[in-house]
Amino acid sequence: LDALATFEQAAERLAAMNPVMLSSTEVLDGLRRLERAARKVPSSQHWLTQVGIEQGLPAQLGYTGVKEMLVDQLYLAGGEAVDRIRGARSRAPRQTHGVASEPKLPVLAGAQRDGLISERHAVSIEKALDKCSHKLTMPKLHDLEDMLVTAAVGGCTPDDIAMLGRRAYEHI
Repeated sequence: LDALATFEQAAERLAAMNPVMLSSTEVLDGLRRLERAARKVPSSQHWLTQVGIEQGLPAQLGYTGVKEMLVDQLYLAGGEAVDRIRGARSRAPRQTHGVASEPKLPVLAGAQRDGLISERHAVSIEKALDKCSHKLTMPKLHDLEDMLVTAAVGGCTPDDIAMLGRRAYEHI
């Protein structure tokens, strides 16, 4: 948890800084760097959530489920908790016999871990894939995952991704 302590210290330093003396170029560079760093955070949130699920943490703490624990312990809204659980199940590696296996959606997980897409992008992609999963086999589903992630990395907004997902569903 040393990395988490370092992250907390960096976040406190950022919150305490006064950017008013930065040039326009420095402000834009700062915004880009901060956005990219912030986009990496959900990857760790999902992995910790998945490990908590695998360890039976909700039951250990007396909760009936993961959502209840996240809402009570982290003060998340119900929808946020559901999205966190979905992200943990599809984007976090699973532990099997002490070895981390690939996430269910490896392309999506990698793009988020690298800070290339936002959490809203990831949720839009997951929802599109969930909807299409009833009609597609795994190789085609992975192709759709790759296409949607590529679109998100290429500049499509989360709303654009949702529209692409709906169009893909209509065409299959």
